[in-house]
Amino acid sequence: MRQIRLDANRIEGRSPVWPQPDGDIRAFYTPFVTTRMIAKTRHFLLASLLLMPIFRPLAAETPLQRLDADGHPLTAINRPWACVLDRRTGLIWEVKTDDGGLHDAHRTFAWQGPANDGVPSSHCPTPPCDAQALLDSVNRAGWCGHHHWRLPTREELRALVDYNRPAPGRLSDPAFFPRTQPGFYWSSDTAAADPSEAWGIGFTFGFDYAYFKTDRVFIRLVHAAGVP
Repeated sequence: MRQIRLDANRIEGRSPVWPQPDGDIRAFYTPFVTTRMIAKTRHFLLASLLLMPIFRPLAAETPLQRLDADGHPLTAINRPWACVLDRRTGLIWEVKTDDGGLHDAHRTFAWQGPANDGVPSSHCPTPPCDAQALLDSVNRAGWCGHHHWRLPTREELRALVDYNRPAPGRLSDPAFFPRTQPGFYWSSDTAAADPSEAWGIGFTFGFDYAYFKTDRVFIRLVHAAGVP
C-alpha cells in the first residue's frame, strides 16, 4: 500500500506532491510555500478590489444628478439642492422644500383656477393657487437658472415613480426627491373623455387617473435641459 511521507526539508519538484522512484508519494509543506501562497492570494484580492469599480455594472449607477439653485451640478451629497437632472430624458425636475414658500411640498394647486386667481380668497388664502399662476411666478424668478418651467406630461411624471418601493407610500427616490407626498400630482394632459378633467399620477400606488381641473392637488414642475 502506498504511503504519503511529509518532507519538510527538501523541495524536489515544482508541485508539493510528486511520485518517488520506490512508488511512494512524497509531499512537502514548508513555511516558504505557505508564505508564497498567502502573498499570491493577497495580490489577487488587492487586484480584484482595484478592478471592481471598472467592471461595476452601469445599471448600478444612478442617472440622476443634483443641481444647486443656479442649475449647477453638485458633487457633494451633504449640500442642499434645488433641482434634479435626469440624464436619461434630459429633463430637469423641481425639488420641493419645507420652508412654506413657493416650492413647499405641502402646497396644492388647481390645474385651472378662477379668472381672479392671484387674489387671496377663502379657497386660496396664499396665492398662487393654480398651475399657471405658479408657473408665472417660478419662471419670473428663474428657478435653477431657467425660465421655461411647465407641467410634465403624464408619462414624464410616471418616470419618477419607483415601482420597486412598497405601496402604499411615497413612490419616489427620497435621496433625490425628498418630501414627495403620497398623493396625486398634476400632469399637463387634459382628459379626452372630459375636458374639465386632467390626468396625473398618484404617488401612493403609482396609478394614473384624472381629477377635475378645479381640484387642488400637488404639482412638481419640469424643465427641458438645453432650454433657457
